[in-house]
Amino acid sequence: MFPRLVNALLDTRFKIVSGYKGMAQTLLAMERGEIQGMGNWSFSDIETGHPDWITEKKIRILLQLGLTKSQSPLLRDVPFVLDVARNDEQRDVFAMLMAMKAMGRPYFVAPETPKDRTDAFRDAFMETMRDPDFAMEAAKTLGRIDPLSGPEMQEIIANVYALPPEVIAKAREAVKVPGAN
Repeated sequence: MFPRLVNALLDTRFKIVSGYKGMAQTLLAMERGEIQGMGNWSFSDIETGHPDWITEKKIRILLQLGLTKSQSPLLRDVPFVLDVARNDEQRDVFAMLMAMKAMGRPYFVAPETPKDRTDAFRDAFMETMRDPDFAMEAAKTLGRIDPLSGPEMQEIIANVYALPPEVIAKAREAVKVPGAN
């Protein structure tokens, strides 16, 4: 989706190869030279799973995707997607589709859940995320954890819902798989 997006908005010419069943198969294809890269990969996953690829310069990161720039010094010189947008409409399209990256793997409750329960879930979640033992253990397998709070997620969702219909249509068209309805 993201290579299609930057091809459509920024006139890049990424040749998209699909069909790999998962991340392991895609990474193996990169190692074998079958493909030259991946269009969506979390930097924390690279740091955790393949730190040598960074230190030995086996990969080159072309663009930071997300709603905010990474604070990693390793990405200091890598362009940020919202900075390379050519106009406000492109920035809105990118922001809409980067929202899902910012939220990662969100947890939701039903809208009719009583506020006190929602608040309790949110507080417990953020307390867990701030627990030093949890963070240390999670870092071993997941990498750095940078959670968003419930109110931060609500703000992102509200911003997406506030976008004009033409921005949503442009985003839908930009990521459309050629030949799909």
